[in-house]
Amino acid sequence: MPSTFLAATSFLGARTAWVSVYSYKSRDSRLFKTDDAGHTWEQVLSVKGATHPLQALDGREVVVQIMTDPGPPLQTSIYRTLDGGAHWTSAPAPSNPFPAPPPVMFLDVRQGWFLQMPRNLTGPRVLFHTVDGGKSWDDMAHLDMGYDITFRDSSTGWLARGPQGGSPALMMTRDGGLSWTTQPLTAPVNAVAGDARTTAPHFLDARQAKLTVHILSTAQPLRELERYAYSSHDGGETWTVAGRLPVAKVGNDDYGTQTSFQDGLRGWAGSGTSLFKTSDGGATWTNVATSLPRRAFYFAELSVFSDRVAWGQISDFSKREGHQPIFVLVRTADGGAHWTAIEVPGLDG
Repeated sequence: MPSTFLAATSFLGARTAWVSVYSYKSRDSRLFKTDDAGHTWEQVLSVKGATHPLQALDGREVVVQIMTDPGPPLQTSIYRTLDGGAHWTSAPAPSNPFPAPPPVMFLDVRQGWFLQMPRNLTGPRVLFHTVDGGKSWDDMAHLDMGYDITFRDSSTGWLARGPQGGSPALMMTRDGGLSWTTQPLTAPVNAVAGDARTTAPHFLDARQAKLTVHILSTAQPLRELERYAYSSHDGGETWTVAGRLPVAKVGNDDYGTQTSFQDGLRGWAGSGTSLFKTSDGGATWTNVATSLPRRAFYFAELSVFSDRVAWGQISDFSKREGHQPIFVLVRTADGGAHWTAIEVPGLDG
């Protein structure tokens, strides 16, 4: 078994990335940053516990969630820096009854939201809000559903949720999370029947946003049947179906499709070991030739910054221990034709 793994990543630009490496042996996380496309790395934090969400808001302001006690209930702390990792402060976050890291989203190093999940996932969720970087949290709302969260600004936010009346939907707030209403989405034409679940929107700028709707089977065992890209051009006020996302299976297995958009029209999608591109917002996708390092198994993450440059993670099939793959940081500088494995200090593989 590997002794370390790539626990979290946050990509800021074509040459800038932050990553966290977790050690099973010492049970600590080490954060590194690079400003030269991964040629050199600087360690900026070492702390006990496992890193989960890692948000590099810009080159200096970074927020990290560290799991300090698996529980139950699970305990985490919020670490933040204002000076690119030279100095850090930390404070405990609310506990989480569900034994997995809760959804946390920060607009900046001061203002953020924490979605506390019930242990059995059927009870109410509790939304907390902080305006002092996690030193204190206010109980904002109790919600019957939701599993991921994003905010466009301090007032307007969305919760990913299950279907409403058989069609995909979001929950939306306009008062910082105090009250929520359902935002129904139009179902894709000719989509298979199933349980439509949304992701939280991802904003490219103040007006352009993307999300994915996953169509899951309604019978056990649960499996994904189809997935669709949705677009908003008005800051999330309205959503339209952009198109069906491409799928490339590995044998008989579907490991999902990772998407990343440069703008409202140009995007990449990684599925299996295949790479696809769109220039019409996701209505159509073209399979492009790509060469991944090692014996790549599938794309696990994708973050595009230009027509030529992208970061990502792949699973390394040749390093699999049983059914647990090792994830490798990769980068392309030629539009995805070739990918280079990026060596990270202390990372096995």
